Parts: sequence; structure tokens; C-alpha cells
Amino acid sequence: MADKPGSKVNKKEVVEAVTILETPPMVISGIVGYIDTPNGPRPFKTVFAEQLSEDFRRRMIKNCAQTPRFYLWQKLLKHRNKKAHIMEVQLNGGSIADKVERAKERLEKQVLIDQVFAQDEMVDTIGVTRGKGFKGVTSRWHTKKLPRKTRKGLCKVAFIGV
Repeated sequence: MADKPGSKVNKKEVVEAVTILETPPMVISGIVGYIDTPNGPRPFKTVFAEQLSEDFRRRMIKNCAQTPRFYLWQKLLKHRNKKAHIMEVQLNGGSIADKVERAKERLEKQVLIDQVFAQDEMVDTIGVTRGKGFKGVTSRWHTKKLPRKTRKGLCKVAFIGV
């Protein structure tokens, strides 16, 4: 309730829209060091953990169908995809040696969401899926395609009978 006199929402209930995200624990699988070049930053050195999960290996190995150790897998969240989502997070604060030491001690360990964010904190998010551009109604809303002799296109929304 907003009790500021003169406000449009004075003595009225106000509802704010929120988004609830399901966030499994993230596992740090590698460290990448960058150096500055005239063309921008470039990866200098990459170090991977000794024990990599099956999901991560599926994402990194190109031809995983011929690799025999990829037939068993276990997920924390029940998604349809078997490949892990991978993202890079920048480390801030301290010297380069401090950053490397902090990253090395957290390698192969889980990072829970409450170690990163506080409750009721505002967060900018990025999506996992890519944008699909301007698509038609058939692919966006899964409407039926019209018969072949219809006027001005087949992929339109129209009443085609019951």
C-alpha cells in the first residue's frame, strides 16, 4: 500500500511484476585468462578442471555420438537438452594473482545462488535461447496451414471451418 497523499495509488494495493528463476548450482569447470591486444581482448590461457561433468563434455566435444562414455547422464533440472549451458563470469577485485588464486580454489566446486546474490536484489538476466527474428504465425503460435488454393498465402490466421 502506498500512503503518499496525492499519489494515484494512495490507499490502493499495488502489485509489482516479478520473474522467478530456477537456478541450479553452477560448477566452475575452467579458467580463461585474457590479454589486451590492439584488436581487443584475446584468450591467453585456458585451464580446465580434472573432473568434467558429462553435460559439459557433451557441449565441448564435437562428435559425442561416437564417444562411448556418453550414454549415461544425470541432471539436476529435468530439461530436454543433454548439453550443459556454459557461460563466462568476470572476476573483479584485487590483483591478477589474487583472481587466479580465488578461481583455482573454487575449481570443480559448486557455486550456489545465495553465495552470489542476496534476497530481493535486482538482477539483470540474459536468456539461454537465441532470438528467432520475425517469424510467421504458423511457427510462433502453431496455427494450422491453410489449404493450397487459398488467396494471398498459406500461413495466415483464418477461419477454415469447424
